[in-house]
Amino acid sequence: MTKPQILMLEDNEHDVLLLREAAADSGFAVEIMAVGSCLDAVAFLERVGKYRNACKPDLILVDLNLPMDHGTQLLAFLKKSEPHRAIPALVYSSSSSEQELTARMPAEEFLLKPDNFEGFARVLDRLKESLPAAAT
Repeated sequence: MTKPQILMLEDNEHDVLLLREAAADSGFAVEIMAVGSCLDAVAFLERVGKYRNACKPDLILVDLNLPMDHGTQLLAFLKKSEPHRAIPALVYSSSSSEQELTARMPAEEFLLKPDNFEGFARVLDRLKESLPAAAT
């Protein structure tokens, strides 16, 4: 059985490390691939350039607040893209005011971005619950 694949759109390497550590700590065998921009996320999903050998993710975790763009751009792409529309996308942000904005986007759920390891462990639990049954 292959490990579930999660694509994480996140510009903060520390947050990526915390989620990976939470997975390792819990014994959850998962592959977390991280990209730092919407452009890289689309390239990953379309398997172009340096991502030509990328696997199709089972779930996408989208940070909304990025330095060069906004996670809603990726959500809009997913909504329009037939091959990627079925991939569950969860949004997380440090701003709870973003929840209203994402209500109109194709996200499965809005999560408040944690600020500590225990919070990332809870995010990981939500990710596990949101993975398609075939991926777990």
